[in-house]
Order: sequence, then structure tokens, then C-alpha cells
Amino acid sequence: SGNKRVEIPDKQTYRYANTGLTPIAGNTFTLAGSSTKTIRITRLTYTLFSADNTADLIDIQTLKLSALSGGTASTLTAIPLDSQNNSATATLKFYTVAPTVTSLGAITSRRYLSLAANSTTGQIELAEINFGNSISATSPIVLRGTSEAIAINLSTIGAGSGQNMSLVIEWIEE
Repeated sequence: SGNKRVEIPDKQTYRYANTGLTPIAGNTFTLAGSSTKTIRITRLTYTLFSADNTADLIDIQTLKLSALSGGTASTLTAIPLDSQNNSATATLKFYTVAPTVTSLGAITSRRYLSLAANSTTGQIELAEINFGNSISATSPIVLRGTSEAIAINLSTIGAGSGQNMSLVIEWIEE
């Protein structure tokens, strides 16, 4: 009848954050699954900043999809939240030319961000989506294998005209 210590297994958690990139119309960011681990996306935050004097309404969708090809992208590096974790096995990319999607899955979230015309200070809009936590009572987005991915997709409404986008994405690899 003593105290028992319960060990909670460490979840290998990764995060990527950027300081602002110029978005494109279409799939701007993608996170593709892994050939060795199951990926569970838990949090997504994006900020859109408009520095021009144009009012914009931007439709931002998070899509679950497969079979991406083409496009022009750079691979982004995620950091492990525990320095003892290995490097991430999921692949995060930022596109300057949108990839072709041959198999669209489902829209997992959708936000409309409205940017007002403001020639002096610009305007910032923020959206945060939590997947698979006790607050939202939902499951995380799960990617199984390298053919599954999520994408952050901006509509053509105002996308890319004097705007910068910041992204924070967090996931667990099991």
C-alpha cells in the first residue's frame, strides 16, 4: 500500500513555425505522412498579414488529400519538442508554385479571414485550430503512410497580393 509511480510514455512531438512567407493561391503548405510512423496532427495556427491598402476576403481550407505531384517547393525543418527525440519523419513543404492534387480527400477545417484596407499599419488576422484535445473533443488528423497529406489551401480571393502568412503546426509521431 505505497505510492506507485505511473510512467506516461513520451510522445514524440514536433513543431514548425515560420516568420512569414508570401502565400500563393492553392496549396501553400503541405505536411505528408511517414513511411515508418503514424502522424497525428494536433494543432494548427496561421496568421495572415496584409501590408497593402486592399481589402481582401481569403478562404483558407485545411484539406486532407493524397497523390500530390509537381509544384515548386522547399522542404521545411520541424523541431522536436524534446531534444532526445529523433528528427521528424513527416515532410513539411512550402510551395511557391502549387502542386497538382490528383486525389482530394475532405476539408477538415475552413476559415474566412477578412483583411480590411489599411495603408498605414496593415492588418493581421489569426486562426487557431486544435485537433484531438479535450477542449474540442475531436480526434487528431491522422496520416498513415507517405501518400497521405494535409494542405493549407488559400482561395484565389486576394491570395498573394501584398500578404504574408505565418504558420505553426504541431504533430505527434508514433
